[in-house]
Amino acid sequence: MRNGSIKAWVGLACLAGVTGLASAQTPTAPNTGPAILKAPTLELVSPRVDFGTRPPLAFVSETMTFINNGEQPITLERAQGECSCTDATILGNDRTFQPGERFDILVAVEFPREMGLYTKQLLIYEKDNERPLPIPFDFEVGYDIKINGGPRFAIVTDRGGKLTLESRTKSPFRVLSISGMAPIYEGFDPAKDSLRDNYTVYYNLGEVPTDQLPRWLVIETDHEAAEMMAIPARVPGWRPIIDKTQWHSMDEFIAMGTVSSNGPTRTTMLFTGKAVMPGQKIVAKSTNPDIGVRVVGVRRPDRGGGMQVDFDVTPRRDLTGFSTTIASVEYDGVRTAFDLFLRADPSMPAPPVPNN
Repeated sequence: MRNGSIKAWVGLACLAGVTGLASAQTPTAPNTGPAILKAPTLELVSPRVDFGTRPPLAFVSETMTFINNGEQPITLERAQGECSCTDATILGNDRTFQPGERFDILVAVEFPREMGLYTKQLLIYEKDNERPLPIPFDFEVGYDIKINGGPRFAIVTDRGGKLTLESRTKSPFRVLSISGMAPIYEGFDPAKDSLRDNYTVYYNLGEVPTDQLPRWLVIETDHEAAEMMAIPARVPGWRPIIDKTQWHSMDEFIAMGTVSSNGPTRTTMLFTGKAVMPGQKIVAKSTNPDIGVRVVGVRRPDRGGGMQVDFDVTPRRDLTGFSTTIASVEYDGVRTAFDLFLRADPSMPAPPVPNN
């Protein structure tokens, strides 16, 4: 479906008949035949949208242009994204379009936290047509430092190995740690060599017990646009903590970067699967006693559906350096969890407390 051409299709849904004995007085249902789903008559005339490469949680919008290539007027009911990360708005006041008429739809995307290449769909619904027209679009979540050449390869599957790190902007930087461990460089001595814009570094999880294997390898740098990067660590023995068949957080982790040890820092997570119910209690717990996690607010998100939950994250007063915890969150009898990463700095002043 490149060059903006979207081909329509026709689907048939058959009605199943029920056979059996009936008395002469029992009326029989008329045979209405198969129910026909109409083929959408819209066509994308602008190029397929690629939102490019942006950092996690970036918010980007683009316009798609369509034409009614059918022989009859059509009326649109709505346009929506396939997930809560996407907003869609039909521009203008008209919703009925004549044959050959063009119109625009504004599509906005909030990039997920996890690096990678993504393809999502815009769904356009015509009146009296049960089948929406799906329009795919692409984007890539990535930092200003490329890991292993880019998000497609930013994953580790062995307990030990090496990573390549390269600044997209060619800015020199320093690698601070890999999941709290000092980096082991290849061909670079940080004590005497000048900072570079690319490195090969090694990691080793060989001494970590199987039940404590991390799900993410967290790379810290002093690059202002890539302070804390989490890549999947799918090494043998790793276990997921999110069951996506039930109520759960939309993202699998929050990388907070450097925070103060002198007070709470506010962060937020979007949950899906249940609506906000007034009076229903939400409880959060931390698996790490050095990091407190407390729910301070619940609200409907600014865009899309689900539930926006605000947390205060409070490190132990004298905690220093990289640390991690699993935030366990229970709501309406269902428990979910996500990973949380931070670097605690007791020299930083306590952050201002936002209004609840």
